Amino acid sequence: MTTLPSGSVAPSEFGWTRGVPPNWTDGLKKIVAESISDHVTVSGPCPRCHHGLWTDVGPGIVGIALSAEGIEFLLYCNCAEPHEGRPETETAGCGAYGRVVIPR
Repeated sequence: MTTLPSGSVAPSEFGWTRGVPPNWTDGLKKIVAESISDHVTVSGPCPRCHHGLWTDVGPGIVGIALSAEGIEFLLYCNCAEPHEGRPETETAGCGAYGRVVIPR
């Protein structure tokens, strides 16, 4: 058993890895999209590390595309939990990302 200093948080069992995890599509079933005014708030557990992530999608945000399917964008894990190996240039997340489509 590892003892951590007071106030420390144990690193996640998932180290930091940039990429689309194999379970991304299935994991998205737990993501919630809530429409608020002219934007959508997307939140839920990351399909890879299972920590909470969220983002706002709306007018003027770079990387958003409107397709026949709906609003399409890349969702990145931005959880606040520590992940071993996370580069100093990355301030959040486990490195997981993938395509999301919010149906029209």
